[in-house]
Amino acid sequence: IALILLALPLAAVQQVVLAYYSATVRLQTAAIIGVIKQATFVFLVALFIVYHLSVVYCVAASLAGSVVSTVVSIIWVRREIRLRFEVELDKWRKMLTETTSVGLASIIGTFYLNADILLLSVLTTSRQLGYYGVAYAVISVFQVFPTLLSRAILTQIVHTADDMLASVANAVIVYYAIAGALIASLAVVSGSCVVRLYAGTHFASAVVPLQILSCGQIFLFMSGGLSNISIARGHHRKLFQCGLIGVVLNITLNLVLIPHYGIRGSAAATTFCEVILSLIMALIVRRDLKVAVHIFRASWRAILAAAAPCIILWHWYGHGKESVLSGFLLIAPTACIFLFILVVLRGIPRELVSIVRDVMRRSKGELP
Repeated sequence: IALILLALPLAAVQQVVLAYYSATVRLQTAAIIGVIKQATFVFLVALFIVYHLSVVYCVAASLAGSVVSTVVSIIWVRREIRLRFEVELDKWRKMLTETTSVGLASIIGTFYLNADILLLSVLTTSRQLGYYGVAYAVISVFQVFPTLLSRAILTQIVHTADDMLASVANAVIVYYAIAGALIASLAVVSGSCVVRLYAGTHFASAVVPLQILSCGQIFLFMSGGLSNISIARGHHRKLFQCGLIGVVLNITLNLVLIPHYGIRGSAAATTFCEVILSLIMALIVRRDLKVAVHIFRASWRAILAAAAPCIILWHWYGHGKESVLSGFLLIAPTACIFLFILVVLRGIPRELVSIVRDVMRRSKGELP
């Protein structure tokens, strides 16, 4: 705990320093520094595992990654601007007032994502909590993708003219829906082997909750996209209210479903909340930005494309006893079936189609 607490001020310094790149819409630099941090962490963890060191060293590896990324951030930014510490209470007060809603929304969002685990710790056994914890740990790995997508499209959203915002926002949500749907189909089909590889055969009961949670990734991704659109356009004050609604709804559904259905009921409650929150976020964007975002129109093709491999490949993964190797071998056909159905339904964004065509024509020498 002490090592984790030491990393908090470093994270704060890094966020402040990297705000320069956010303000100048150069998020690729922040992404590179994030990769450096993770690479440092992974390298040290692997090294400590080889030498059979305790988990304390693994936590220290995380602290080391924070130190390295913070130092790199400061050095990188100092190449362009001068950094100095100043005490300006008026500016601090103004910034605190402007960012309070975003901070509260982040806190509420964190509590929302962990409300089901907190309730399970009270209403179920430690064994059931362990199963759900494994499912949640696996699915949380994929939640980095909305952040990566946001960094890719934030520049476009910030600089889009008001009369073009509706078309751009709906196009962006399609990308989020496709990414979430692909993750969902891969997690459903290969979830069993991932759980077995991650936690062992004794945690087979975590597979079904993982698959249920996976179904909500489509709407979770779209909710994240809509919230980032709101923040990019300066309309972020209602995100706290949206998060608060999600927390209340999630807690209520978990209290109703956990006593009867256990961890599967908790996973279903969380997934249902993702659907409702995506609709609420679409309503907020419509009212604040005057942009009509069509959630189901943007996602129905991706949903059908995700369902197709889950149905077609059921014979090979439905019993949950396939080997780790065969489970991972199902990733390729799952992705191929997903893309095939998406192409048939004309769900591939036109921009991607144009890029692929240009690449093919260049490979044939038709374009310079």
